[in-house]
Amino acid sequence: MLKKNPSVQQRPESEDDGYYDGPEPGNTYEAASVLSAKEKGSIRRRGEGVESDEPELRPLPPALKAVTAGKLLVPSRTHPYEQQLEGLCTAFNETGDTIAVGCRNGRVLIINSNTMQTMNLFDLSGGNAAACTAVRFRADLSAYQTQNVMVLALESQLLHVHASTGNVLGRVEEPGNKIHNVVVRQDGLSFATCGSDLAVRVYDDHTNKLTATLDHGDGINTTGHSNSVFGLAWKPDDPNVLVSGGWDHTVLIWDLRVRRSVRSIYGPYVCGDSLDVKGDTILTGSWRHTNPLQLWDLGSTRLLTNLPFHQPQRESCLLYAAKFGTGAAQNLMFGGGSGRDPCLKIYMHTGELLGTMLLPSAVHGLDVKGLPKSRMVAMCCATQLTLLDMGAS
Repeated sequence: MLKKNPSVQQRPESEDDGYYDGPEPGNTYEAASVLSAKEKGSIRRRGEGVESDEPELRPLPPALKAVTAGKLLVPSRTHPYEQQLEGLCTAFNETGDTIAVGCRNGRVLIINSNTMQTMNLFDLSGGNAAACTAVRFRADLSAYQTQNVMVLALESQLLHVHASTGNVLGRVEEPGNKIHNVVVRQDGLSFATCGSDLAVRVYDDHTNKLTATLDHGDGINTTGHSNSVFGLAWKPDDPNVLVSGGWDHTVLIWDLRVRRSVRSIYGPYVCGDSLDVKGDTILTGSWRHTNPLQLWDLGSTRLLTNLPFHQPQRESCLLYAAKFGTGAAQNLMFGGGSGRDPCLKIYMHTGELLGTMLLPSAVHGLDVKGLPKSRMVAMCCATQLTLLDMGAS
């Protein structure tokens, strides 16, 4: 059913001048909020007006560019967080019947996606004020003795946790780093992290041993990152290629065969899990007012398309999350964030804006599960988990 969300106040439109003077990312996103005064000053300066003005290779026709909202969508199901928890990240398991939500205080909610009831609530903080800044489910491979395993980031630790019992099966420590994101390779045999110490690290999932540290380029055309890294994605059809992005307005393409960055894109301001790859196309979501959602060509690093993301006011919605759909939802793209009017927007692969869902609190993360009879997107809002079930394709 498509109608306005009554829980969200509709705001009048005002002139869009392309300039943002709202709150800094650290005011709403935990991974960005644990900063020193010097770091906060640096990120405020870096966020002011760095945007790509290069021409699009595949600009949308005027009729598609002019769409501001599409259909107004309402949630299929919601789950307000218990115990005043604040959600930061989310992930579906392999079958789509379970959703994990990582929270600010080191707790992890396990929720049934059909009933939206809490199945488990685990406290993994160890008595420390550790935020769970990333969660993924490992592929359920026959080679693994234990199935239904999550990979979680808590401050400088990376944990393998059994989603049914909460048992910690493995632990990796990255001293001096705050891990902001973790991704699992498509075949489930490796995982990678990124965070505050600027490096991307790759591990063997069987042994938890470090196999590569990616922190530099060729010294001529490419470099490593120069500020915190938040976005990380594995190229689904190539286990040797990773893409990362962060506060340095740079997206780096890494090749594990040479263990360095081989290409770079300047412009995207990635402040959350807002970077994804499908085929030879990169999707970036930037925490800024103008042209926040963009498609890039991985081979040439050229800008392909600025997707329409209308923001009626300067504080409307700045992106923390962006993803390509997978499986039965592979023809869709998603973007969501925080601001005065937090929302989720859904696009066709052609760039057409299908619809907008207005939400009661910031979208800190999202995940997509495309099944034959159900295409679902889970939105990890600050105050609740929101699910949209779009049915069969």
